[in-house]
This record gives sequence, C-alpha cells and structure tokens, in this order.
Amino acid sequence: TAQEKVNRFIYHVKAGTRLLLSSWLIILAGGATVVTTYLVATELFSPSGETSTFNRVVNLIEKDEKALKLLGYSDSEIQEGGIRLKAYGGISPDEWTRNKSIQATKFTGKDEKEHMIMRFFVESSKTIGVVNLEAIEENFMEQQLVYVSVEVKGKGKCYLIGGPQLSYAQRNLNVFSSNGFLGVKWGNSKKD
Repeated sequence: TAQEKVNRFIYHVKAGTRLLLSSWLIILAGGATVVTTYLVATELFSPSGETSTFNRVVNLIEKDEKALKLLGYSDSEIQEGGIRLKAYGGISPDEWTRNKSIQATKFTGKDEKEHMIMRFFVESSKTIGVVNLEAIEENFMEQQLVYVSVEVKGKGKCYLIGGPQLSYAQRNLNVFSSNGFLGVKWGNSKKD
C-alpha cells in the first residue's frame, strides 16, 4: 500500500541520516585525535619546542661556571660537578600551590623565521635566578639561541650566549623605543 511505501521511505531516510551523522562524527573525532597527537608530539619531541628548549638551556646553565657562581656555588662545588638546579616557569604565591609551567611567546619576525622568547626561573640551594632567552627556529629540526642570560637579584647578570645588545625581539617589540612610547612621539620634539 501507499502508506507502507511512505513508512519504508521515512525509515530509509532516518537510517541514512543516522549513518551519515555517525560517519561524520567518527571522521571528526579521528581528525581531532590526529591533530592533538601531532601537536603534543611536536611540542615534546621537536628540538625547537618549548620543552626541548627549556631542558637544553637548563642543562647549559648547569654546566656553565659563571652562571653557577652567580647562583651561589663555590669553586669547589663546581669542580665536584653533579650540580642539579630546580627550574620552573613561575613562582607560586604559596608553598602549597604547584609551580607554574614555563611560558614562551612565539612570533614570526620580518625575516620570516619563527622567534621564541622565554623566561623562567632556576633555583639553587642558595638563591633564585631569572633566565631570559631568545631562540630562532632555522627549520623544523634546528634552532639557534640568540641570547641566554641568567640574572640574580643583587648579584648581577651573566650571558651564557650572546651579549647585552638588543635582540631582534627587543629591537622590534620594544614599547619604549626611540620612536616614542608605543611608536607614537608624545609632546614637542625639541632639539638643541
């Protein structure tokens, strides 16, 4: 009968719609899994990822005599070797809160290369130091450190790589540049 044909047609439309929606849901879930796996793998295992850069710089500091002296170690302690520093992204407000994760800013410079600026803390048994660095990603597998500095309040600053000159990021992102605050010259320009 006509009613049975209509019911059968409606049944097939419902079944087809369910199949289509289920298929799309599976495809989207698979795509999300692939993207998530890629992002996690590149962050953890890529030489230019934040975690790899962080670990590489901490190892560099643990082997640098000037940085270790700045962090309060004596010559005899440095000669013995085996110094391990505690490194973390930020200081928590109280002792019960976990230390904050490392923070990094990535941007593409005018040279079309990816730049990364990172700041984190290293702690010895005697004092805490602030580490600042800039790295340029040459390609997916290679990263160049432009500068790495360790600063301890009241004791000074030492550069492990690079020097006190302005880096690419400081030159191009400096809000207090010679062009004025935020790139705008405020007030009269008086020249003697």
